[in-house]
Amino acid sequence: MSTTATDSNLRPDGITNDLCEVLRKFHQESCYPRPYDFELAEAVNDILFLMQKVNWNVTISREDARL
Repeated sequence: MSTTATDSNLRPDGITNDLCEVLRKFHQESCYPRPYDFELAEAVNDILFLMQKVNWNVTISREDARL
């Protein structure tokens, strides 16, 4: 079973807004209440940083950027 993104959810570069939201949500929830996984959190931070560098509409608040 395959899933497809709706036109409004698909960015011109083929990345869906859902990916951005999943990364943002993981990043926000990764600190508490479960144990913090520094390696995984660092990878998520790297992905979000690169997404910002290529001008994807991703913003990270100072509170969310815990590393």
